Amino acid sequence: MKRFLVGILLSALCFIYSPVYFANNLPNLGDPSESALSPQKEKQLGKYFMRSITSQLPLEHDPIINDYIQQLGYRLVTYSAEPSRLFHFFVIKDASINAITGPDAYIGVNTGLILTTQSESELASVLAHEIAHVTQGHVSRFYAEQKQLQLPALGAMIAAIAIGTRNPEAGMGAMSATTAGLYQHTLNFSRGFEQEADRVGMQILARAKFDPRSMPLFFEHLEQIGRLNSYNIPEFLQTHPLNESRLADAYNRSERYPHYKIKNSDDFQLIQAKIMTSTTDNAPELIEQLHAQLSKNPRDLKLHYAYTLALLKANKNNQAKQQIINLLETEPHNLILNLTYAKILQTTNNSPQAEKTLDYLYHNNPDYYPVISQYADFLISHHDAKKASIILKKCYDSEKSNDDYLLLYSKALGESKQLTKAYQIRAELYERYDNISGAIAQLKMALHYTKNNEFERQRIQGKIDQLEVTIHRKT
Repeated sequence: MKRFLVGILLSALCFIYSPVYFANNLPNLGDPSESALSPQKEKQLGKYFMRSITSQLPLEHDPIINDYIQQLGYRLVTYSAEPSRLFHFFVIKDASINAITGPDAYIGVNTGLILTTQSESELASVLAHEIAHVTQGHVSRFYAEQKQLQLPALGAMIAAIAIGTRNPEAGMGAMSATTAGLYQHTLNFSRGFEQEADRVGMQILARAKFDPRSMPLFFEHLEQIGRLNSYNIPEFLQTHPLNESRLADAYNRSERYPHYKIKNSDDFQLIQAKIMTSTTDNAPELIEQLHAQLSKNPRDLKLHYAYTLALLKANKNNQAKQQIINLLETEPHNLILNLTYAKILQTTNNSPQAEKTLDYLYHNNPDYYPVISQYADFLISHHDAKKASIILKKCYDSEKSNDDYLLLYSKALGESKQLTKAYQIRAELYERYDNISGAIAQLKMALHYTKNNEFERQRIQGKIDQLEVTIHRKT
């Protein structure tokens, strides 16, 4: 059992996906269907790509933050040219202001960008822009043109560029002269694709009932940041080239749409507050700053929630509890606030009330993954992993593409001694990132714990045989 739990921790470190933006621009703008890269090859490239860079980027694992970005992303995808396509939205824990797009429709935003946006429409404009890069074929057309590279080599090249987004010297040093030249080739043609992504992204934005003017407003905001700090130009402007012509074009296009007065959602404000407090290294100082700001803006939801979380981070749990109670008096049905209340109850050694709260939230919101995750995690830590595994099993079909879910589910199964299933779930994670030998090893462990079920043994062995054929074909 101990070896199994150690393996769980290693899996968490090594096999969570970490896609990164690649400057995916070619001169031949046109129909996305012109791409020569098949969906199967792009999916395979995504596996190599993610496996190569998984250790390079720190991902956000807070289920509330991730769920918010996914919900916002899919709201926009619904109004794109490919509403039924599977997109993967994720958050990178990085203070720099950037958004990234990789193969197989992986789109991520940095926590720094989320904090920098001055409205929910601005954040939506960034996601809409990245979605447009995918639907217009900018990503796949770049990869299709690199015919001289095998998929694993191309994945490794992208990983080197991933390092470069955080450490340019290390990134360029990791690439050969040839691959560095290919990277520069794409940069030379990036402006055309950026303007096309602006145009299509703005259409998506308007259809989803966000303010189209938020896109040029965000660009202008970044330019102002760059002018104030010329030695630290926002990464978004480095990976998404902006000039006066592009900015003017974005403003002109935005004026063609009706003007909406869009109010920021409560969840947008709460997500910004969560990121603000989770990234601070000095909770007492943040508490002082927020207290001063609240004296001037006593009804600001974002400030109140950030103040609550900062108190919690500074171990001022009773004060945090009173703050969250005050917030719930005005927002009694907000799930993020209720989950925070349950967390504070647990922190203040009121586990029975915390469990009662989580059970109530779960039964009234059985499809909201942040509730499922927090409840299951609570049950595991309070020696009821069996119940946690039952809860997690119910959402397998909807959450199986979520790595954090699979890790939590396998942990619940392992701690409740359902080892056959636990190792099978872990095998899914290994196979997802094309670590076939690792997946086979997990399945062999599952087989070891399957003693009295011949049908299950045959099924597992059949999967092992299938994966071994895959390895043989690659060699």
